Amino acid sequence: MSLLADGATTVKIKAALIADERVSAASINVDTRNGVVWLLGSVCNAAERDRTEAVALDRGARQLVNLLALEVAVPDADSGSPRIVLPADFGRTTAAPGAPPPPALSPEDMVHAVLVADRRVNAHLVVVRVENGVVHLSGRQDTVQARAAAAESAARVPGIVSVRNDLEVRSSV
Repeated sequence: MSLLADGATTVKIKAALIADERVSAASINVDTRNGVVWLLGSVCNAAERDRTEAVALDRGARQLVNLLALEVAVPDADSGSPRIVLPADFGRTTAAPGAPPPPALSPEDMVHAVLVADRRVNAHLVVVRVENGVVHLSGRQDTVQARAAAAESAARVPGIVSVRNDLEVRSSV
């Protein structure tokens, strides 16, 4: 697919999510790459997660990767931000009837998605590399708490055995 077609699919799905009162679209990122729609971020419950996926498929997603985490009501003690939980089917892939299955997810994709879902972390400042189940985090975060949260979240991803946290703490100017 072309970049324009991917962009149009993303806009169509995001607009439908914004219009749907059963979905908190502000915490959901929609990204389309080579025709595959990626749902990233966090939602309040499994029903909202399923609804988001249904809207995306209804609005033209032919291949979909659902990397939405669930927020729990008990906030994180340090930051006050909602904590995230990974559903058992985190990273599930879906294809519309007649469409080929989406590509397999890499461990980097899974870790990146968890970092995006965690409001304590600025995922755009983190470079993720995974080798033999070991996550290597590099880049920077603005606070010590965000640095620790990135490692904590990465460790939750299925198949990850340890995390090497090389994130620097440097405030944004």
